Amino acid sequence: MLYWVLILSILIDQCIKWSVLGLDFTVTLSNLGPFTLEFTSFANYNLAFGIPLSSRLILFFNFLILAVICYLFFSHRIDNRPYRLSFVAILLGAATNLSDRLAHGYVVDYLAISWGSWRSSIINIADILIFCGVVSWIYRDWRGRNRY
Repeated sequence: MLYWVLILSILIDQCIKWSVLGLDFTVTLSNLGPFTLEFTSFANYNLAFGIPLSSRLILFFNFLILAVICYLFFSHRIDNRPYRLSFVAILLGAATNLSDRLAHGYVVDYLAISWGSWRSSIINIADILIFCGVVSWIYRDWRGRNRY
């Protein structure tokens, strides 16, 4: 069931990306308590967290990360379902952002989250899946080592 949620998330991400592509707009939702959500269209030519690199290096790192994740996923025969779920989330998020880079030369981002005076960089659902997958993977690895 959770795998279908991940796949649905990626499909929603791609639909939003294609619908906002090239549009110049911002929609703000501010009645969310301390949170504010902004939907906007942003062409992200940089790496994660706005780290500037040349486009060739970014593509190299994207392919390298995907290769490492695929290697870990398929070579270690991960039988633990939560680990598999973490890997699938990272893999799907990275693959959809890589497809953006190959198709457009940049990643289409569209969601800015604010909390009081703090504002995140502009992200997309694929970034959220990658983040949640990495955090889940690290947490489960840490928890497994500290059990005994």
